[in-house]
Amino acid sequence: MDTFGTQPGDMEQPGVAALDGLALPPWARPLRSQGRARELLKVTTAVVTHRYSAPVVDGWEGSLAVPDGGPVFGMTTLAEVAARIPRSEWRLLVYDMISALDQLDAPAMDAMLSDWDEVKDRLRVRIFGGRSDERPVPVVAKPLGPTSYIGLGVELDRVMASVSVVHAGRWGVPMPDVWATAAVNRAELVSVTYEIQLHDCCPFALVDGDGLAVTGHALDLTLAIPELSCPPDVAVMAPSAHNLLVLPQPLDGLESAGELLRAFHGAGIDRAEASGNRVSFDVFRYRGPGLLTYEAAWSRPAPARSVYN
Repeated sequence: MDTFGTQPGDMEQPGVAALDGLALPPWARPLRSQGRARELLKVTTAVVTHRYSAPVVDGWEGSLAVPDGGPVFGMTTLAEVAARIPRSEWRLLVYDMISALDQLDAPAMDAMLSDWDEVKDRLRVRIFGGRSDERPVPVVAKPLGPTSYIGLGVELDRVMASVSVVHAGRWGVPMPDVWATAAVNRAELVSVTYEIQLHDCCPFALVDGDGLAVTGHALDLTLAIPELSCPPDVAVMAPSAHNLLVLPQPLDGLESAGELLRAFHGAGIDRAEASGNRVSFDVFRYRGPGLLTYEAAWSRPAPARSVYN
């Protein structure tokens, strides 16, 4: 295996320099220090640059986006694994984590994502974190909350490639049909389970599943938790790519709504830190199949940035 990496004296990426402050980004919490976070981000940037091209690095959000419709890599899960192994193994870890894409150079990836027959069965709809208009390349997306949006992705082995407007334009398929295909795939191919849990005496449904498209089930809770009655106007959160949290009772006019929402947020924060692949702490109102809206009154800012002494 190649051993390309950032060596002492290499020019530092602007995104890595974003870690110069005292606050430790949420994705880097398992690493416990700025130095370790900086080193892992530099190694990852070097490997991605070698395999594809120089990515657009967001050091605070922990994302590396390969330009021109290439893959987007997140640092959250990588940091969780790296925290448990010696630094000497980090470069090999990075190679392993992106092994699903290692065999595809940029032209091959571009060709695959441009071919409808190649992507149609891999197409997924999900909730993404961040803002779609801040992505390095325009992506197929619908607005949702201040730190979230509904988007399309192509599921590969252990990674999800966002669908760029450029690639979707090459398919020759009307966009309503594209979204409908992604919705059918979510229902038929993204399996989930749920269980009722408690957090500070707040009962909620935790929807879990494999892969990175579980959050797409927020668009139709009757499929995700069919045995649980979910009336309209219940609260939903997508703290990580692997989970949904649902408060299975209407909150409007409920005297204890404030206490329930505080506990609900706490459960979401815990789940994001435990699962990795953080998405958003926005809270949504589920009004029925296909009807999901951001609810400002139910949401609050994400946790304060942590400072480790």
